[in-house]
Amino acid sequence: MLYRNVCRKYTDGQQLVTRELAHVVPTWVAFNPGNWRHLAVSTENELSLWNVEQSNDLYYVTKR
Repeated sequence: MLYRNVCRKYTDGQQLVTRELAHVVPTWVAFNPGNWRHLAVSTENELSLWNVEQSNDLYYVTKR
């Protein structure tokens, strides 16, 4: 099964950015309520931190 990290604009559901989580089965996903651009994804073996970056209307997700 392929999992994706999808960020959407909450006001209208517009998809901002998608990132495939290759070979990863997430067990927990959370975002920082003080800064929605910081995401955490947990698996059985690791905890990954992700950052959503923006340049005008272009969004990109990077693993920290």
